[in-house]
Amino acid sequence: MDGYEVLLYIGASGVAAGSLWRWIIRPIMRAGKLVNRFFEDWFGEPARPGSPLGRKGVLERMDALESKAQRTEWHLGNGDAERMRAVVNRISRDQKTLSKKVEGIGATADHIEETTDRIDPDASA
Repeated sequence: MDGYEVLLYIGASGVAAGSLWRWIIRPIMRAGKLVNRFFEDWFGEPARPGSPLGRKGVLERMDALESKAQRTEWHLGNGDAERMRAVVNRISRDQKTLSKKVEGIGATADHIEETTDRIDPDASA
């Protein structure tokens, strides 16, 4: 074996190692990271120095959503929907009243300006 054959074998070994890394090892590691993320999300994470509260798992979060939905259904079933509709209607009426008052204030301001112009035409210039 001469030096060229040794270099050829070393180069072929490098290409084989790179191909092994590129096509087999790296995809397996990426898949492992995805599986790890899934399980961390599913089971939650405990508290740790950077995240003192941790993170709840999927089932705990679904349970919290379910209890919120039950509370909402309870409120809607106890007549709170009618009370909320009454509040929305009252706010709408108040908004219309205020809108009319603002228009009236604008008309009054215009009238004052016109009167001032008639009394002293040089004051507006």
